[in-house]
Amino acid sequence: MTTLWAARALTDGGWTESLRVAIDAGGRIAAAGQGAPGPSDHHVDLLLPAPANAHSHAFQRAMAGLTER
Repeated sequence: MTTLWAARALTDGGWTESLRVAIDAGGRIAAAGQGAPGPSDHHVDLLLPAPANAHSHAFQRAMAGLTER
């Protein structure tokens, strides 16, 4: 299990100071909570959630045939 320690992290509840995050072998968050950094932790200054991929080509369906002559 890998443990990250972040000085500041953005969570569902807002900004959190001194957050420890445990990541299991599958790459998923196993546990998270506030605490002091440990010697084997990976230390980061800022931890943010991964952005969702909101990329879409739906607008192309709406425009189909409107710009071609």
